[in-house]
Amino acid sequence: MAQRHITDLGIAPDGKVFQSITIGGGGLTARILTFGAALQDLRLGGHDVPVVLGHAEPEAYFDNPGYLGAIVGRYANRIADGRFTLDGRGHQVDRNENGVQCLHGGSLGTSAQSWQLLESADDHVTLGLMLEDGHMGFPGALDLRCRYSTRGSTLTILLTGRSDATTYCNLASHAYYNLTGAADIKEHRLCITAERYLPVDARQIPLGAPADVAGTPFDFRMGYGKRISKEATLVQIDQSYATIGKNRDISLGLAGDPGVILAAVSQAVTGRIDNGARQQRQKWMAELREIEATKLEKLMPMFTTDQN
Repeated sequence: MAQRHITDLGIAPDGKVFQSITIGGGGLTARILTFGAALQDLRLGGHDVPVVLGHAEPEAYFDNPGYLGAIVGRYANRIADGRFTLDGRGHQVDRNENGVQCLHGGSLGTSAQSWQLLESADDHVTLGLMLEDGHMGFPGALDLRCRYSTRGSTLTILLTGRSDATTYCNLASHAYYNLTGAADIKEHRLCITAERYLPVDARQIPLGAPADVAGTPFDFRMGYGKRISKEATLVQIDQSYATIGKNRDISLGLAGDPGVILAAVSQAVTGRIDNGARQQRQKWMAELREIEATKLEKLMPMFTTDQN
């Protein structure tokens, strides 16, 4: 098992201690930063390149317009015109995207905050963040937790929040996965177990009710997934998919706890596979046959995100 390693990196722009924490186990190693609770690096033993995009210099996360690896919130995605009504009361929140709408919780959302290191061990770390009532215009004080843990070759991200008032809480990991280190991901295969998606306008604001994915570029249900087209645009991938109530409950069996497979990504690679990786691959393939998996030459581990 990899040994936990905590490094003091200095002081963040908000005057708080800036740290990195490395955890790992089973051949998987992750490096997490306290600023933005960001996943800076994720590596699988025997695989030469990281499987997530990350800035080489930790200080780059202080100005991270692409939200690489960060935990975004308190409300991930967009709120039209930065306005909403909750319990009959209107709220105006920070309009940080083009001065028009709220994106990922505002200009000082969770990705731009120093999280506190609460607890860690060789295979996990828990970070905490308290957002005050009225922060970025949102109602209610919100106490957040982010827990990264490794088991075998699986990374689990558990996000939880507790508020003292009715509010919105929609957290998400904004990690970008690239299993090969290539310039793009258009040779990856993507599976999303969604029968519907949410159409959006030019501002990426929802137009209304979810629509059927059948016959659209947003249908990624085929077998173990279809290859991302070389002609695919960001808009054809970066969408909201409706999965709740439309899928079979399938035990992941990878982290020891049951779960539901909502999405998976893989990459067929030719070349040498060491014995350990070969055995792990055989295990993954046996599990994935339960969801009509197609045979791939090499399957990278699935990374699950539990959001509450």
